[in-house]
Amino acid sequence: MAVRNSLTAATTVCLLGVTSGFTNLRLGSLQIEDFVLLLLLGFCIGKFIGSLFSLHISPELNGLLKAYSLLLFALLAMAVLALRLRFYALDEASLLQTARHFLFSRLLQFVAIICGFLWLTNAFIKKRSLLFLALRAYWWTGIVCSWYAIVSYCAVAALHFRLLISSAHTRISMEA
Repeated sequence: MAVRNSLTAATTVCLLGVTSGFTNLRLGSLQIEDFVLLLLLGFCIGKFIGSLFSLHISPELNGLLKAYSLLLFALLAMAVLALRLRFYALDEASLLQTARHFLFSRLLQFVAIICGFLWLTNAFIKKRSLLFLALRAYWWTGIVCSWYAIVSYCAVAALHFRLLISSAHTRISMEA
């Protein structure tokens, strides 16, 4: 999870900042931001394997990495157990008799989010300027999305008002 190339780190930070505004664009259950996080996960796994299974993270993140690793291991164990065991509820409600387990795709998505969180935290600790770049990217994404929402609302309201007036004219002309 080392942050060596600042151009790649800056691009990743900006991509994560900008794609957070496009939550309505989906491919299945994945959003655009999830694809960026999955690419980042692949990059981190490649770096991990390429560096002979050693993580280059700040010492401040060691405890956080251990805690998230334990959480992910527990979730994976619960997902495997949910596939192998049948769980029955105490009452006879048919809805509660089926096993509820984590889907492995959701687990992979959660791993990508945690990897992105740890990578960004490591990047912000090592390069303070990336933190300010991320803040600017999120700020401007919020402003642009807010203006888009206001303009869209005004356009829809104006169109609705125009349709309302034209239907009133049609009704008046039919009555006359």
